[in-house]
Amino acid sequence: QKLQLFKSTQGETALNRILVPTDPNVSPRECTEWRTVDDPVELETCLRERNQRHFGQAQGTPFTVPPISEQLNFSASTHTAHAILDGQYSPEDVDATTKLLIRQFKRFEPSVAPSISATITDNEFIGKMKSWKE
Repeated sequence: QKLQLFKSTQGETALNRILVPTDPNVSPRECTEWRTVDDPVELETCLRERNQRHFGQAQGTPFTVPPISEQLNFSASTHTAHAILDGQYSPEDVDATTKLLIRQFKRFEPSVAPSISATITDNEFIGKMKSWKE
């Protein structure tokens, strides 16, 4: 689907119409005929259907099938989720690529937190005020 954003008179951006393929069975990448949807209810329906198709493509990937799907929940609040973040999880029944990906999820904790100064000089403040666009 092609999304078109139109600016209102106040300069705010609002989604008030989209272009969708005339034939819903044609891929948007291959579509040559489009129709405009500007009815809010139909627009919401079209977007919801598109998102379900798009995000549903993940089904069958390692995190959506056992064993990992049985060990993680939606909110990632299981023991396994914490073990992944701690770098302590290594499932036996998954391929090497998935194991590598899981190792990359380990929580990074810098040994020394960077120091951030909480002060600003008068000259820095004046310089920021001069460049501040109102």
